[in-house]
Amino acid sequence: MKRSKAHLNEELNQQIDKVLEQLNLLNELLKYSDPYRSQVELFESIKDLKVILELQQLKGNYKDES
Repeated sequence: MKRSKAHLNEELNQQIDKVLEQLNLLNELLKYSDPYRSQVELFESIKDLKVILELQQLKGNYKDES
């Protein structure tokens, strides 16, 4: 079954929404973790936030193309 580009874009956007929701929950959990986390954990958190921003930009780009 061949799906249209618009359908694939919508499906991708739904998957991105799910990932963003999970990353936001993870970010909320990090707020409750030890305030004196190691620099490595802090760096990982920053990388996660960068991924969130990239996914949001990607989603915006796909919406613009449909």
